[in-house]
Amino acid sequence: MGINIEARRCACSHLIFNVSNVLSVVIHSLDPSHDDYSAMAKSILEAQVAYVKESIDVQTAFREEIASKQVATYSRNVL
Repeated sequence: MGINIEARRCACSHLIFNVSNVLSVVIHSLDPSHDDYSAMAKSILEAQVAYVKESIDVQTAFREEIASKQVATYSRNVL
């Protein structure tokens, strides 16, 4: 077995993308020209849910690595 560093990088990249998406939707929602604030709220919630789901998956994977003692020392090169 061992740690799949590429999978860890990919998971972290997905989290960064999801955070960026949440922020983009929130910023877009601040545009006063929008007429339908409920649609914007729905978009924000959908982006937030996507982030939370991905975050939980990544946390679970890292906890499993810790539990099985497969965690390498973290460094800038690992993440």
